[in-house]
Amino acid sequence: MAYHRHSAVPAGPTHSLHIAAEVAEVEIASGHSYQTWVYNGKFPGAEIRVKERDRLHVVLDNKLPEETTIHWHGVPVPNAMDGVPGLTQRPIKPGEQFVYDYVADPAGTYIYHSHVGHQLDRGLMGPLIIEEKQPHVQYDRDYVLLLDDFLPHAPEPITAGGGVIGARSGRTTGMVQGMSLGQGGMMSGGMMGVEMPTYAGLMINGRLPEAPVTFDIRKGERLRLRFLNSSGASAYRVAIGGHRMAITHTDGRPVKPFPVDSFYIGMGERYDVLVEANNSGAWWITAAALEENLPPARAILRYLDSPQARPTGTSSGSQMC
Repeated sequence: MAYHRHSAVPAGPTHSLHIAAEVAEVEIASGHSYQTWVYNGKFPGAEIRVKERDRLHVVLDNKLPEETTIHWHGVPVPNAMDGVPGLTQRPIKPGEQFVYDYVADPAGTYIYHSHVGHQLDRGLMGPLIIEEKQPHVQYDRDYVLLLDDFLPHAPEPITAGGGVIGARSGRTTGMVQGMSLGQGGMMSGGMMGVEMPTYAGLMINGRLPEAPVTFDIRKGERLRLRFLNSSGASAYRVAIGGHRMAITHTDGRPVKPFPVDSFYIGMGERYDVLVEANNSGAWWITAAALEENLPPARAILRYLDSPQARPTGTSSGSQMC
């Protein structure tokens, strides 16, 4: 495993964190709140950011009414720290704690999330960023965009042909729920030919498109955007109005940068891109789901030297179908 590849290299400083899995009221748009399960009262969970080879010491405190774990999606951690209940660890019962302790390596863009049932769809996820000590690309700003499909209530059984076929995760059942976040990102319930209910909305960083987050930039800067798909059952096409992108990392690993107008991202996948800030104004960052008939998830890329605070259109322009 990659974790053992640099075992002779001393670990860096230790980052001690306390994470409470708990019930909380969260706001996803102005005046629109709902009760769900979160980490430390935040939806999505707070960004964890460390340098490669630093040590993470995370105490998970289960304040939920049922068992839970944390899985470090994409990170080759020791087996006992992997958070798969019944396989790599005993589930953490309500009122109990568990300590995750490992060296953060290799560098990359990752997701931490519950691996129990459909707790991911309730909101138990967040970004984990392990920064390179020597990046292979240069940039001035670094932003994280966590894509998610919004389920406004607890996952519940659905029926097809009169029978219960499984507990749903939005539109996900059976094979997908067992895989968590989907391997390859293309195996949603709709593709398996099963009748599924839809999600209520698509989000970036826990905000619905009517209340988008804003990412500020100055003209002439180079922006690194880290896209993470934490959705239970949605793959997306991503584009930015007025700008091309250069993909620099896929699933946390560096690649030779190559330009694109848009890209597809499946469940559990991560793409890092570079954007040259050469077109002043305010522009939509848009993530359109490939199957759901829902308004795309949106955020705003805003130049600080522009009087325009919000894009004038409703999509990312000609780059998006």
